[in-house]
Amino acid sequence: MSFIPSSRRPRLLRAVLAAAFILPALYGIRHPSPPNPDEYEMVADCFAKTGSYCEYGKLTGVREPAYPMTLGLFYKILGHDNLAAFLLNGLLAAGAALGLFVGGKRLFDEETGLLAASISAFYPPFIFYASQPRREIGLVFLSVMSVLSLISAREGGLKRCAAAGVVNALTALACTTYLPFGLATAPLLLLWLGRKDLLLAVKSAAVYALFFVLLYSLWPLRNYRAFHTFVLGTTAGAGAVFYVNQIVPSEVGGLAREGEIIRADPVIIEGAGIHDGIALEKFYWKSGVERVKADPMRYLRLVAKRFFVEAWRVTPRERNYGLSYRLLWWAGLLTDGWIVPLGLIGLLLWRFNPPEGVFVPGFVASVNLAYSLIFFILRYRVPVMPWLILLASLTIVRAAKFGKLGL
Repeated sequence: MSFIPSSRRPRLLRAVLAAAFILPALYGIRHPSPPNPDEYEMVADCFAKTGSYCEYGKLTGVREPAYPMTLGLFYKILGHDNLAAFLLNGLLAAGAALGLFVGGKRLFDEETGLLAASISAFYPPFIFYASQPRREIGLVFLSVMSVLSLISAREGGLKRCAAAGVVNALTALACTTYLPFGLATAPLLLLWLGRKDLLLAVKSAAVYALFFVLLYSLWPLRNYRAFHTFVLGTTAGAGAVFYVNQIVPSEVGGLAREGEIIRADPVIIEGAGIHDGIALEKFYWKSGVERVKADPMRYLRLVAKRFFVEAWRVTPRERNYGLSYRLLWWAGLLTDGWIVPLGLIGLLLWRFNPPEGVFVPGFVASVNLAYSLIFFILRYRVPVMPWLILLASLTIVRAAKFGKLGL
């Protein structure tokens, strides 16, 4: 039985895509972002003006290149103002909603895809991050394209495998945390899904991996040429995050107690004397690994807590977010409060039919685990939320259909 009349679906989809495109700009006009959030704006401006990936006139590796370079191209065409960022982010938000519709239709049915697209267009974190020159909405779009490209690759053809390699390399070039999925989880799932024709599966995975590596390798090669040392991802302080969040409990992160712990820690005191960014990054990675080796069980418990508890929180911890905490708490409860549990129920209802849908939980688990190894906050879950929204939509549509049948 139909949950959404078929005659209304095309018009509703157009309205949803328009909302996804427009709402971030409306919010951004009403609530302007701070200048140069997370350095993306400055790097993009330098790329637009000089063609170099730099900040403060010097070559940089402070952020992965995919989003700042794309924003820089928009600055080059439209000028460095909010219009360029609103246009790019609006297109990414609408593209993510459209991708969810396509993915829902491909994996389940048109109604599920349409409901997922509708929820994503009005999902507050998507609107908030798309209103600012930050990479999050780009990651939302790429997370959808990443899985869709792999589903397409499974439908046949080495060209589609090559395209999936390129898309997933771009995703990793937008955020290094997505590298383990693209480089390890995705090709392993391709092999597993194609195990009945192992030779073809090996060819598919090899072509995927070849194009992934060819594109992604351009970034560390560029970094080696620029800095004369190996930099796989960024110089933005992931090593410091890795170390600090082994000594600072998540319950006190962002509070005064965190500052007290940091100021008393001998490793951080020693790191304060290192002024080269790349050297400091390596110092903290080494210190973090040494701490793991000293007490591996403590680290494993910490990772498990992040993966099984922190990754599924529906309300944020009380911190200074620059916004009303009460508003953020209610926004989380009224959105993630039902999306997350219904998404997990949807995963149980699904039972991986069709089988290539395994890329969805594979993506969510791989990304969440990669973050859990270093640090996890709710902001990091934003790019995997499209798939939780899709699974929640599956739960809602099936419950509605069962209700109409009187079951």
